[in-house]
Amino acid sequence: MKLAFRAVAMGLATACAACSGADSDPTPATPSDDSIGRYEPETRIDFDNVVSYGDAPALHLPDPPKSGFRLVVPPMDLEPGAEIEDCRAWAYPSIKHKNVYAARIHTSGSLHHSNMYGASIPASGPSPYPLCSQAQIDAFSVPDLVNVIDVLFANSTQIEDGEQIVFKPKMAFKLTTEGREVATNIHWLNPSSQPVRSEIVYDFYTMPDELVEIELVPLMFQNHGFELPARSQGKITTTCDIGGTGHVATVMPHTHKRAIAFEAELVRPDGSTEPFFRDGGFDGESEITVFDQPVSLEGFSRIRHTCTVNNDLERPIVWGVGENEMCTLFGYMYPPEAQYIGGVPARTDPAVQPDCISIPIGRFRK
Repeated sequence: MKLAFRAVAMGLATACAACSGADSDPTPATPSDDSIGRYEPETRIDFDNVVSYGDAPALHLPDPPKSGFRLVVPPMDLEPGAEIEDCRAWAYPSIKHKNVYAARIHTSGSLHHSNMYGASIPASGPSPYPLCSQAQIDAFSVPDLVNVIDVLFANSTQIEDGEQIVFKPKMAFKLTTEGREVATNIHWLNPSSQPVRSEIVYDFYTMPDELVEIELVPLMFQNHGFELPARSQGKITTTCDIGGTGHVATVMPHTHKRAIAFEAELVRPDGSTEPFFRDGGFDGESEITVFDQPVSLEGFSRIRHTCTVNNDLERPIVWGVGENEMCTLFGYMYPPEAQYIGGVPARTDPAVQPDCISIPIGRFRK
């Protein structure tokens, strides 16, 4: 599955040639049935659609989307071994179409992960761009997945150069821009022995309403309640209830460097299972998978994902950044009314493993 996505992403390798040290200027991905340019109009329809605060990036970038927009992160300078978490925000530009069928991230590196979502503008007013408002910062500290309702992009762990996601034809997720802004928590990590400047740029490609037949929404299942003993190999398993309807269109695992395997499966009411995704250990490549045929949830009551982790430390590993781990299943699904998100909360009693709390947020969508 990962190899299938890499074939889709060949255009990105060209578009980000300079990110990896090449001297030639980039060329945008060539439009094709699976291309990021699938619904790009012949002439530009969105102008003044690049939102940037602070220094311009040195990345060699293709032109911004003709239909869509670009968000630029101010460069971050990192000392050797530095690890920083912070929040950035942007105002939405004025755009004609608000259905995102593809997204692409360009980066010079040292980006561990970022979670970009559409957020309501606080009562106190817009965020102090490029910084987030305190309300947005506080929202990212809440572990109950409130930010999964309107996800614009979530990148693979410590990607090199960049990556993209292109949904299958006639699929897109819808943006709500009125009264909202974009907020992103970014986790930078420089694992090298040299200072680096990390640059990040996001592109979002949009299509008109009449071409959308399937509206996508995010799904996410997280685990904050695990603990792996020192000097051991163990599994982090998360099993959450789902409604037994809908389809999964894409998945992306999120783990850290000690993960050596990731598996996801569906569970029937009788306990029998059906695997639908498997990936190897941590690397710097894209982990996004766009299924050729969406995975049906019909007849299944639960979803389970498992990370196999090798703890080589002299202390236990728990959920978190730094030397700790994460085991997250993210993706997009449809229809919106079938949407579930879920998570295992942090332990309040070290001897008790909490159960997953599943939230049928699709029932509350308008």
